[in-house]
Amino acid sequence: MTKDLTKGSPMRLILSFGVPVLFGYLFQQLYNVVDTAIVGKTLGGAALAAVGSTGSINFLVVGFCAGVCGGFAIPVAQQFGAGNYYELRRYVTNGVWLCALIGTVLTAGTVLLCPGILAAMDTPADIFQRSHAYIGTIFAGLPAYFLYNFCAGTLRSLGDSRTPVIWLIVSSLVNIALDMLFILTFRMDVFGAAFATVLSQLMAGLGCLVRLTRSGGVAVEEVFGAGFTGAVSISNFSSLEELGRWLSGRCLKLHDLLGRQRTDSAWRLVEQAKAYIAGHYADGDLSVETLCSHIHLSPTYFSTLFKREMGLSFTAYVTQVRMEEAARLLRETDEKTYRVAERTGYADPNYFSYVFKKQFGLSPSKFRAGLKN
Repeated sequence: MTKDLTKGSPMRLILSFGVPVLFGYLFQQLYNVVDTAIVGKTLGGAALAAVGSTGSINFLVVGFCAGVCGGFAIPVAQQFGAGNYYELRRYVTNGVWLCALIGTVLTAGTVLLCPGILAAMDTPADIFQRSHAYIGTIFAGLPAYFLYNFCAGTLRSLGDSRTPVIWLIVSSLVNIALDMLFILTFRMDVFGAAFATVLSQLMAGLGCLVRLTRSGGVAVEEVFGAGFTGAVSISNFSSLEELGRWLSGRCLKLHDLLGRQRTDSAWRLVEQAKAYIAGHYADGDLSVETLCSHIHLSPTYFSTLFKREMGLSFTAYVTQVRMEEAARLLRETDEKTYRVAERTGYADPNYFSYVFKKQFGLSPSKFRAGLKN
């Protein structure tokens, strides 16, 4: 559900949007806190030290993911507020590409450099292996963090701050359950705690992605395939790398679909503008401003879009429509030149004659006389 935050009571809008965002940031911090608490209670002090020693680098890398995705959401929010939906889709698709690129580079870099990072942090030898198992798994699961933060940021840009926090609450509870399952039942040690965190973040990301695709008018089946129910089975993936490739594939599919929608959206806007011009070309006050007030777009944005799609400016197109109608009237009626000028949006017959001659190379009277001859 999208919500226009430019209309309504400012205080009510700020509170209804801001409170869920605040709770979202609080629950975002629960992942590492829950892992630390459960590991300390179930695996002992050494395991707790191993997880706790990675807290600063964990916060740095995950915080970087959130910051990058938050930055990508800013122009999306600006275009949504301005009503420029063509540009909005362009920024979303660019964000998908950049998240895929940065996520791939960051994941590969942190996984490969993980031992060196821990050594530079003077991680004690007796907890080094466990620290590496925990934070290395978090690094390998960074695509899930990018997925959630980008989709959540985009939803917030569209005025929906509730969906991300709902999925965060659900995934936090799932994280607790998976921590207990992996650590106590499957004896997966600190790796189980990290794996549970990645899977929980993935679930939150997929939930937001499904909501985002629906908000964008894209069928979920087109992104995830027929029969997708919103659940992804762990057994479908043999490794976190395979999971990352699957996520990248879904994001690229969404990019293609949004790109197609962007093209369709531009075409619809131009057709809407052409229909308006066809019905109002006789209005002498017709301008790009009056048209844009009708279709709810900024004049600058519309002028750029129209020229890109049509190959000529708004003014040139209106002149072309008026001149074609003037030529028709001169051919098919006996109306005076000044009446033809009025019926095509020109209050000044002399200026009409000037524009007509520039277009056809003949004055209106000579044009008509040539037809009779």
